[in-house]
Amino acid sequence: MSALIRHGESVKAVRHLLGHSSAGTTLNTSSHLWPDAGTRVRVAMEAMSRDVPSLCPDHEGE
Repeated sequence: MSALIRHGESVKAVRHLLGHSSAGTTLNTSSHLWPDAGTRVRVAMEAMSRDVPSLCPDHEGE
């Protein structure tokens, strides 16, 4: 289960796989395994900064 969460599976998908009757049950037992919003934003920003070429041209000779 933790591998599914680590690879971005949703609460709904994990709930279904485990056979829980509700997402609340899944979250009550596993919420600590999902990254918090701050972590998701940081990871996304780091990925974007690696993928986007520099927006500022080199200023040679300055």
